Amino acid sequence: MLASLWVLVLVLAVSCEQAYIDGFALSTAQGLTVRLARDADGRDSPLEVSPYATALYRLETPLQGYDGEDLIVSLSGTSAVEVLACGDTSGKEELVSTGVELLLPAAVEARLRLFAGAAVSSIAVVNSGPETITVHGFETGASCSGYESAPGFLKVDSTTRILEHDDGMVSSVRLRIGQADSSLVVAVAQSGKVDVAAMNGSGMPLFSATADARAGTVLAIPAVAFGAGETVDLSSAGGIRSAHFLYDVPAPLADLHAVLHLPAPEGDYSLYRWDALPATLVFDFKDYDTQDRYLKRLAFFAEKPGFRGRLATDTEIAPLHGWNAHDYSTKTLRAFFAEAIDTAFPLNADEMSFMELLLDYGVLKRDEDGSLLEGQGAVISISRESPAYLRRVFIDHEASHAVFFQDSEYRALSAALWNGLDPASRRFWTLHFKWRHYDVLDEYLCINEMQAYLVQQPISALSGYYEALTRRLMDAYPDNASVIEEDAATAISGMLVNARTLEEYLEGRWGLNAGAFGHLYNVQTHR
Repeated sequence: MLASLWVLVLVLAVSCEQAYIDGFALSTAQGLTVRLARDADGRDSPLEVSPYATALYRLETPLQGYDGEDLIVSLSGTSAVEVLACGDTSGKEELVSTGVELLLPAAVEARLRLFAGAAVSSIAVVNSGPETITVHGFETGASCSGYESAPGFLKVDSTTRILEHDDGMVSSVRLRIGQADSSLVVAVAQSGKVDVAAMNGSGMPLFSATADARAGTVLAIPAVAFGAGETVDLSSAGGIRSAHFLYDVPAPLADLHAVLHLPAPEGDYSLYRWDALPATLVFDFKDYDTQDRYLKRLAFFAEKPGFRGRLATDTEIAPLHGWNAHDYSTKTLRAFFAEAIDTAFPLNADEMSFMELLLDYGVLKRDEDGSLLEGQGAVISISRESPAYLRRVFIDHEASHAVFFQDSEYRALSAALWNGLDPASRRFWTLHFKWRHYDVLDEYLCINEMQAYLVQQPISALSGYYEALTRRLMDAYPDNASVIEEDAATAISGMLVNARTLEEYLEGRWGLNAGAFGHLYNVQTHR
């Protein structure tokens, strides 16, 4: 349509004259107003566009384009429409922005991306449907990528195409992929499946996946997942409420299971923010040794028997195992770094850079006197060195800790389940944690770990997991094998009940399920 329309635009631009429209002007973000004239076609009022007609609005003075700014055209109707900006870029009249092509469900905000150097002299509104369109206004504002809808309203930018639309519900949309440090952020109108497919300029698929998206939450996929793709298509039978690429954030938002399929870090780690709880920092380290440089001493300070609450030297912990994945609250992080500062303990360079990063992201804060304070959020980490199946278990396990740290109701529920354990179940859990080298004298730690081990896998897999664990405990403590076996029978029965209780809360509050703290699956990449 654009090519054929362009001939029409040129003809209209030079053939008609009309007085400026009373009480109607373009408002700019710089506080200016620019009057507009409508080239008349003899049929419409200045603000109405008849079926199968084009209205050309000419600006009194050219509108100067700025990077990061959109031309915003507000429309309403129930017809097919296209909006274009035309102007002088190099001594001749031509398109200065890709047009917006869409079907109107009711009210629409069509946003055309402007760039420095563009000079818009006219705006075309093309009605290619059978109903009249009404133009409500023109203005400029900060750039907005993608698409957003609400009942009776639609906002779409000139890099986005609506592919399927029915009765005001958009079920399929195509977006131009944003810069590498951005994230695709999607919200659905109704909970259900979302298909995601990224393609290069030749239409070859580079990435595809399905997500179990939940209404009232967002799904985020870092743009690096799409490789050299140019566009990404989204489809959902229940409707797509919004889709855009989010820029200018300190670390990309990410679905946790999307993280499992992203490129390996170029440096020590890749850093993301969890889309479900965005104050949660997610570190994906390149290997265990690198992760240890940043977090091993912290792990012993936080959870290891004989070390909890004190700063161990490298010599002490060098021969000992830390963790393959990590989780830390703001309280633990503040305590660790405050103790190091107060005692002048020589942290390594990576630990110091980690502290500065936490300050940059607001996980830690400084008081007026320079002392450390708790901020917001939590930290979790996994390593690229872990095999794929363990990365999935680890990231779900650590994510449950992030919920526990930031949701007081979830903490209270977990504590109530721990306090309600019968003696056999309590013995089983305590032995389990002792075997894994947790400090079992720390009840808060035991409560936190119990909930994590309950929801790190689907409930359907829980019995098999703990039956296998029981055999490992019996091998580790042969003198107590018969007691362990008896305790396990009681404990596993209670685990199933408690895991369902936790999952019910997680699903209702956060849209999460046991063993599914991310929503992406069936991921295929062709980078």
